[in-house]
Amino acid sequence: YDHSTETIWKVGFTTTSYGGSLGQIFFNYDFNSFKPDYVPAEWVLNLYADTDLRATTFFQSYRTGYEHGLQWPLLAKYFGNQEFYEQNILHVTMPKVFRLSEQYLIRAEAYCQKSNPEYGKGASDLTTLRQARYSNYGSASLTEENWFKEISEERVRELYMEGFRL
Repeated sequence: YDHSTETIWKVGFTTTSYGGSLGQIFFNYDFNSFKPDYVPAEWVLNLYADTDLRATTFFQSYRTGYEHGLQWPLLAKYFGNQEFYEQNILHVTMPKVFRLSEQYLIRAEAYCQKSNPEYGKGASDLTTLRQARYSNYGSASLTEENWFKEISEERVRELYMEGFRL
């Protein structure tokens, strides 16, 4: 996840100089069990289609180490950078401040909010993003009635738990 070709700018960490472990609150793995502070809401999990590759990349089902032993998909996108993991530094990833996918979402929204909306151009940006995220995807269609919902839900799917608006 730290080596994506879509990253425009990320905060660079090394194994001797790194920030907090963002992934800890989502996994809190201590080499024995998972005790997350947060688990994904069911409405979020339901946003991902079966063909959406992010679903299996971002979420992995584990039994938690709490007394109730809840088996639930946990947010795995912050499990950690492989180089850090090899040094027994868990849950550390380099924050992606700017990335291509978010730029597509921003531009799609901007096209739809113009005084003379260009829903076709917004749909083109959404299609480009989805074709990179789904194992099989055709094309998006945005209208005056659906554009806000479509882009907002895509924003949740793409940027979930990264500190962006939901």
